[in-house]
Amino acid sequence: MLATGVVSFSSLAVDASLQIQTPGTDYDWHTSQTLAVAAIGASTLVVGVVVRGRTARDYALWLYVIGLAGLAVGLGVETFDDGPGWGALWMATSLVVLGLSIPLQERLFAAAGLAGVFAYLARLVFDVFETANAALALVVVGLLVLGAGMLYQRLTQRAFSRPEGGKPAA
Repeated sequence: MLATGVVSFSSLAVDASLQIQTPGTDYDWHTSQTLAVAAIGASTLVVGVVVRGRTARDYALWLYVIGLAGLAVGLGVETFDDGPGWGALWMATSLVVLGLSIPLQERLFAAAGLAGVFAYLARLVFDVFETANAALALVVVGLLVLGAGMLYQRLTQRAFSRPEGGKPAA
């Protein structure tokens, strides 16, 4: 019910801002509309965090989904159409969402934040290098970093684990 209200309010806000800015024209998305959707998405995320765990059923997940979608649509339209200023805002927002995943223990936030960072880096790769070879090289480097992290985690677990006798492993 609350999620439907948020979507309806978003639609109303975008329609009203379109009519205020350009009366009598068709619906072209302008900066004010995309920022309205992004602001409603951010406020929906805040409401989701506030109501989290306060009811018998956890409805915060739906507010998170709608809020993250609002942020992605609102900032994505400007980011992937315009210049680097919007890209910096996109990247900062993605990193904040990724950072929020840690204290909130929400995988959805981590996935959305990582997807935002990946999408912007992919855009930069294709804008700067304009070939698929650079993207392939970045994927290989990323996989090497992930592999090194997994190897490090396994080695540290072995080095700091104690056998059943109580003596440290050699």
